[in-house]
Amino acid sequence: MIHRRPSVPAAVSSRLRAAGVLLVCLATALPLLVAAGDDPGPELLGADATSVSVVVAARAQVGDDYLWGGNGPDAWDCSGLTSVIWRTVGRVKDIPRTSAQQLQWAVPLPAEQLLPGDLVFFGAPVSHVGIYSSGGRIIDASSSRTGVVERPMWKAGVVRYGRVPRPGMAPVRPWTPPPAPSPSAAPAPASSR
Repeated sequence: MIHRRPSVPAAVSSRLRAAGVLLVCLATALPLLVAAGDDPGPELLGADATSVSVVVAARAQVGDDYLWGGNGPDAWDCSGLTSVIWRTVGRVKDIPRTSAQQLQWAVPLPAEQLLPGDLVFFGAPVSHVGIYSSGGRIIDASSSRTGVVERPMWKAGVVRYGRVPRPGMAPVRPWTPPPAPSPSAAPAPASSR
């Protein structure tokens, strides 16, 4: 018996489809909550419906396994999670696959302008990416030990932010990006004497 990995569109798990149903409910309820005077939070109010959909779909993957090179539906690596979710739920067809490519492609922004659905990049050179969920938290395919998690975003080392370019995205207010970090110099090899 030959086992074939499903194509990316077929690889969208039932949890992603369930997240779509949840999104419809959220999209219907959010205007009603705001109209009723309930405050859904400043971060959620700033996000467009597509970004909220992406966060809901990413949360549906929490608990999935980590697999280097994984593109789902039940095992992911960091950039596999961000690219598949944004491609299938966010309908952004040209999102690159790797975290380094995603950093170069995304619209840079400062931490003060982060909205749910934005990408958070770690390292110089970049070695990890997650989806900003809200309240200083990210959803990411972390490691083989923890799998896909939602957790507080760490601030140590080089952290950069990017918005997924697409029609209707929240604009990035003008700002001056800091100079690009230079890669850490590799330690010199130990002498064999």
